[in-house]
Amino acid sequence: MNNSITSDPLALPRLEVSGLKKAFGGLVVAQNIDLVLKAGARTALIGPNGAGKSTFVNLVTGVLQPSSGSIKLDGEEISNLPQSARVRRGLVRSFQVTRLFKDLTVADNLRLAILQLRRQSFTFLRRIEHVEGLDAEVERILDILGLGDRASSEVRGLAYGEQRLVEIALVLALKPRVLLLDEPAAGVPQSESGIILQAVEDLPADLAVLLIEHDMNLVFRFATQIAVLVSGELLVEGTPEEISNNKEVRDIYLGAGV
Repeated sequence: MNNSITSDPLALPRLEVSGLKKAFGGLVVAQNIDLVLKAGARTALIGPNGAGKSTFVNLVTGVLQPSSGSIKLDGEEISNLPQSARVRRGLVRSFQVTRLFKDLTVADNLRLAILQLRRQSFTFLRRIEHVEGLDAEVERILDILGLGDRASSEVRGLAYGEQRLVEIALVLALKPRVLLLDEPAAGVPQSESGIILQAVEDLPADLAVLLIEHDMNLVFRFATQIAVLVSGELLVEGTPEEISNNKEVRDIYLGAGV
């Protein structure tokens, strides 16, 4: 099976998972998982409930330690690193960000996230707005997500879909090289789902993204490669067309009611 996501065979994988396995005693919940993401990857991980998607993501991000196998980020073995060290190296899961401060503006939420990444602090004598380069970085991230006109708005006054965009903005503030985007449209009303779709499509082109999602409209609109996980193992990986034409995948999803 060819896991390459981009057409350049010389590009170093951003994320390389090989032979990943997790067992709790005699219960094996993940096994023989291989997955490669190169810069610019737009890959979706799908599977029925109980397939092991959360377990896989927890292994990659360091919530769980694998029983065996390898996880590399830009060629560096990270399997034994704690979650925080993986985030600092650029491996970020969307819900790992701090909960939004809803009484603060969108811009101030981002300012605090950026300062946290820089390991800078501030006092009442030094307003955060005056930190060098801070506002330029805030503006850059908000522009990516189309939130520029919401910079001075309090988060609590935003529609739910826009609040989810602010969460994605906080993720981008962590400067990820690999982003595990965990169900970005979950809980978003249908009337607001379009802004999530657009934001996902507009993510930086060199960012490697693994989308974990049940919304097949979002999956097929976003992904150039789809990996199907069943019972803790990768069943198949391929293009959206290959996956949509795969009878076994269709039967699994029909049976799962997806």
